[in-house]
Amino acid sequence: MISETQATQTGITKAATTLDETKSASALSSDFDTFLKMLTAQMRNQDPLNPADTTQFATQLATFSSLEQQVLTNNLLEKLVGAGVSGNQSVFEAAGLLGQEARVTGATTYLGTPIELSFDANETAVSARLIVENAFGTEVQSLPIDPSQTSLIWSGTDETGANLAIGQYKFFMDTVFEDGSTHRQKVAHYSKITELRPGANGTNVLLENGMSVSSDQVVGLRSSSAISG
Repeated sequence: MISETQATQTGITKAATTLDETKSASALSSDFDTFLKMLTAQMRNQDPLNPADTTQFATQLATFSSLEQQVLTNNLLEKLVGAGVSGNQSVFEAAGLLGQEARVTGATTYLGTPIELSFDANETAVSARLIVENAFGTEVQSLPIDPSQTSLIWSGTDETGANLAIGQYKFFMDTVFEDGSTHRQKVAHYSKITELRPGANGTNVLLENGMSVSSDQVVGLRSSSAISG
């Protein structure tokens, strides 16, 4: 005759098996607490004169824990694969940018060679200056420029002709008007696009100057042959 304890154990085992077979993978991880409650009930209702082997409990716990971890791993892999597909699609769509010259505002890396800068002309201004700041936001150079021009080649040298330190720099154009008012605009630079990579918020664009920017920071494009033209 099957004892009440054995019946309870059998019922719990069947319930656990049914749970394992009928629950979807996405639901298994949320049923870990339920499994612990069932395991506790099994331990409470065991025959004290014939207790179940504790190894069985440990095995059941380890098995379910392993299964839950596998479910979580599978879900993570699905998210990574989904993100990768989306990112790769963005890269494929932007593949035509490779080799082109990107017009980008913000910091650029000075490597000891001149940098082409681009900005909007302001013919109503009476004077203008190019302001150069280092990576710490400290002004390191201020050069007079023609407010009607739209581009220039920054040599990266100081008043003595010596090269400035290798590193990142930001450029601004300060203009002064007849009424004494001033205006500052960001100055863009050109750099060749060498690589495209999927990023968290779209496609990351790697530039020849070593900088990496998101595709939405590229405010202009031109053929690389435009430099020599």
